[in-house]
Amino acid sequence: TDERNSMEIIFSANQKLKYYDLLKNAAFGNRVPSEISISELQQRLKKDEIFLDFHIASDDESIVIQKITNQSCKLIKLPYTESELLEGYLKAIETVDFDSYTKTAYKIYQEIIKPCQVGNNKLILCLDGFLNGIPFEALLTSKTNWFKRDYRKLDYLMMQNRLQYVLNPQLFRQEIHKAFEFSIEAFI
Repeated sequence: TDERNSMEIIFSANQKLKYYDLLKNAAFGNRVPSEISISELQQRLKKDEIFLDFHIASDDESIVIQKITNQSCKLIKLPYTESELLEGYLKAIETVDFDSYTKTAYKIYQEIIKPCQVGNNKLILCLDGFLNGIPFEALLTSKTNWFKRDYRKLDYLMMQNRLQYVLNPQLFRQEIHKAFEFSIEAFI
């Protein structure tokens, strides 16, 4: 239970840190989404879904991930991924550099997703900081067919896992109804 309490504290703090501006935003009117607990999030998850809540811990240069399923919760601490690797990945996509793309896409998968042991489940990614700019679905899960030099033959993460990006846990599977006042004038 001490570990569970620690994870709840991290989960709560992460919601406050990552979404401070969103939660105070007037777009929600008086219905500001409140923090949720891990167990509340677990109730929203289906059996084949994994919620990965990322946090960039700049003080000790690590990536902290809370892996949450409908049955369990685990804290994963990974070494900080070098910005040159991430920038190289994005540049390789932009310049269509096959060799650079395959190397960086596979290495990022190995460093960030593989340690989470996600299997073939649906992934709900709640990203932080620089990770928001990374197209995770294009990461490579193996080196199969690299020699063919054909992008169509590569093992992309999106071929093994369905991916969904969410801005925050509070809004995951929550309906937000907002009435907009407007008028429509039509003429012929």
